[in-house]
Amino acid sequence: MVHINLSKTAFRLETLSEISYFKNYRKRRNIMYEYKFVEVPIKKVFTSKKTTSKTMDNIKSTITDNAKDGWRFIQVFTQVGEGLIAPDHYEVIFEKEIQNN
Repeated sequence: MVHINLSKTAFRLETLSEISYFKNYRKRRNIMYEYKFVEVPIKKVFTSKKTTSKTMDNIKSTITDNAKDGWRFIQVFTQVGEGLIAPDHYEVIFEKEIQNN
């Protein structure tokens, strides 16, 4: 086992066999996930500093609110070709494990 300290955060590198074990853990458990897509509108104003800040605050609050409900944040993206000149919203993707009872 190797310990690396980067920016006051300790990372532990496992042996290859441990990494392989956890990498295949999901496959062995046959875990199913449901996905949620949330649109966050992009505020289009010509003064972009406040707009960017407000939009990013909306994305952060969307991630935080959904995390409280058990959703795991996956990705934020914009669709190419959406909107006339620029995208009009961000798509925020979440996943949650489906509980098999």
